Amino acid sequence: MEEEFDAPLFKVLAKNDTGKAASNQGGPVIPKELQAYLPEISRPAGVHAPGMEIDAILMIGATEVDRVKARYQVQTWGGTRVPGEFRITRIPAIHKESNAGDIFVVERSLVNRNLLRLTLLKQGTDQFSEASANTRKRKAGLLVRGLPPATDAELVTAEKEQVERETKAFEMFDREAVKHETKSRKVARSRAFVKLVGDYYSGKCCLCGQGLMLSAGKWETEAAHIVPRGKEGADDARNGLALCRSHHWAFDQGMWGVMPDGKVMMRSDIEGYPQNASLGAFKGKELTKPSDLGKAPHVDALAWHIANIVNRPPPASS
Repeated sequence: MEEEFDAPLFKVLAKNDTGKAASNQGGPVIPKELQAYLPEISRPAGVHAPGMEIDAILMIGATEVDRVKARYQVQTWGGTRVPGEFRITRIPAIHKESNAGDIFVVERSLVNRNLLRLTLLKQGTDQFSEASANTRKRKAGLLVRGLPPATDAELVTAEKEQVERETKAFEMFDREAVKHETKSRKVARSRAFVKLVGDYYSGKCCLCGQGLMLSAGKWETEAAHIVPRGKEGADDARNGLALCRSHHWAFDQGMWGVMPDGKVMMRSDIEGYPQNASLGAFKGKELTKPSDLGKAPHVDALAWHIANIVNRPPPASS
């Protein structure tokens, strides 16, 4: 499964943003109107170039050219210029290829807050022409107007609200949120759900105990909704399970569920297939519990899943 990213931001590069600048700057300036959508930089007193390491996928057009540990930093020139310039640096594979007038696109991962996809669109290419039409002669902003990504403040707030919500009585559905929230608010809440479920299960599948990890906070396992979002299921860890991709898919298909006694059951009509033998090995076993037992899957959600997903009638034959 490919990494998913939030809505794109753009900047039309000036000469001072490129590797051709006489001042030899290390990367493009991030304008003030874009900074809210990127990770917040801690700025302790006395630190003249505060910043943070970020994971970055570097693209030229549609081609991935590198994956690096980039740096997002504030340059204050010894504290003489406050607030200073925000820049993304240590991205040589695209910085050295950039020219004034090219378009620099920034997208933030929907799962890992510190992962960015940075794309250089060079003049004279089809990708540049398409993006240029969307800029409407603006120098920076949202590449798709009316589709803002979630701000860093929204992500922080959503996570705090999620933690608070999970101390209260469980509500299985989020009907009001589904109908009335903004796109960016939904993204923020969804990302909080993914992060917290992953944390509670330490990035491992609660069925099989497996889960590959690429870097801190970036793992193979996925946050599965028990009552699906498509059915207005809540973004609440008690409506979630951390599952590897195969077992997530099988759960969503109703191939297996969890009984009131906490034990795994399999749908009878799929047990006879040899391809499902590895899944059948978990029948009658209990799921791994989350680190915080108060965030364990709620029995009401598990019962809904069995009644509406596992035991749903097969589609009528044509």
